[in-house]
Amino acid sequence: MTGMILSVASGVLTALAFPKSDLGFLAWLGLVPFFIALFNAKRYNTAALYGLVFGSVYFFGVFLWVFSLSRWVGPWAYIGLIFLSLYQSLFIVLFSLAVLYSIKNFDKRISVLLVPLLWVFFEYLRCIGPFASAGALMGYTQHNNLPMIQIARWVKVYGVSFVVVMVNIVIASFIITKGKFKDNCVNVAFAGVVVCISLIYGTFELSRADRPVAGKAVKISVIQPSFDQAFKMNPANSFLMLDLMCKMSVPDRSESTDIIIWPETAVMNFPERVPGVMSRLSGTARAAGAYLITGAFSYEKGDLYNSVFCISPDGKITSRYDKEHLMPFGEYLPFRALLYPMLKGTGYFDQDQSPNHSPVSLQSGGCRIGTMICFESLFSGIAAERAKDADFLLTLTNDAWFGKSSAAQQHIIAGSFRAIENRKYFIQAANNGISAVIDPWGRVVARTSLWDRTKMDFVIYPDNASR
Repeated sequence: MTGMILSVASGVLTALAFPKSDLGFLAWLGLVPFFIALFNAKRYNTAALYGLVFGSVYFFGVFLWVFSLSRWVGPWAYIGLIFLSLYQSLFIVLFSLAVLYSIKNFDKRISVLLVPLLWVFFEYLRCIGPFASAGALMGYTQHNNLPMIQIARWVKVYGVSFVVVMVNIVIASFIITKGKFKDNCVNVAFAGVVVCISLIYGTFELSRADRPVAGKAVKISVIQPSFDQAFKMNPANSFLMLDLMCKMSVPDRSESTDIIIWPETAVMNFPERVPGVMSRLSGTARAAGAYLITGAFSYEKGDLYNSVFCISPDGKITSRYDKEHLMPFGEYLPFRALLYPMLKGTGYFDQDQSPNHSPVSLQSGGCRIGTMICFESLFSGIAAERAKDADFLLTLTNDAWFGKSSAAQQHIIAGSFRAIENRKYFIQAANNGISAVIDPWGRVVARTSLWDRTKMDFVIYPDNASR
């Protein structure tokens, strides 16, 4: 019973380290109760049970925003959250079994290294495959700890997770051995050195970030129209939304901009097919004298794509990005033959979107833009691919599906890591927020609030990351 209570306590503490609570300091000790329970487990079935309990509470708390989808799919949202939490917990179960095996077969003193490595390994496994979920990575809890997360430049977000878990295991070991110096001195020293080196490196990198460097300036405007999702989905409103965004995009005579960015599915039509849509987009780009980037749908050879279009100042489409990593149950329905008869009443699964496994970067004048759509920005690997030969990273999203839940906050914190990992500016344009500009060192340059209808103007210097 004590082990169960400790596992639940860890699940609650670690979940609170993520937004909305965003108590990141809890991550440095939140795993301690779970590790104490795990180290006291004698049998594998006990360790598995503790892992299942901890994981279920942890993921349920972090992914609580899934409840907000009940507005669209009713009770299926609650069922989905339960299954998502249980599925993700399976990785914690495997982690728990691996930890107990290592305790039984290896010197416990290497746990300071082995346990964090196992944690990171199973975090990585959660981020691959068709049902990958890159949310709730422990490293994300430190998004406000800028000196610490600079190590993500070399070890990605997983390296930050490693350090956080390592501190937890050292504290747990200290408690288990009742503070015996002889049993803990090596582990404490090792963890202390790793933390200190990380902080020293991060502080040095941030000091470099403040050095002035000459480079090209790119003026960008992000339009956040803040449309409620129900309003967006009404076909009668498609041109009303389009006209409003066109009006918001044209700068005053005293202003100028190089690139205007609209969010994901800002255009609820097919620009290349629906009369009146392309003429409005072209007219806006001409009037602004700027490149216009917008999310919209495209349809090609029977396949539906979630796309991003780039339109030049002379009104022509210069490039198009189609989403590669689709979200199961959001953009396509897995196991369709089995599940569609149950879910067809919701009206959201009538047609699957298609992935484009050969995506291209957007070309906007002299800028090459590494583009992602929605939750693609949570995946380090996808961002790294997009960052190749790109001047900056761009994510278009529409988090209006999730209302005022924590989804938008959990989404944007990944941007700091993608910026640091690739040493490039990261820009997010969202329908209802949070839109943001993050510099190559993970610092937020500009940021909007949820549900603000606004235009965010800023300047970035892509060359500044090349030091």
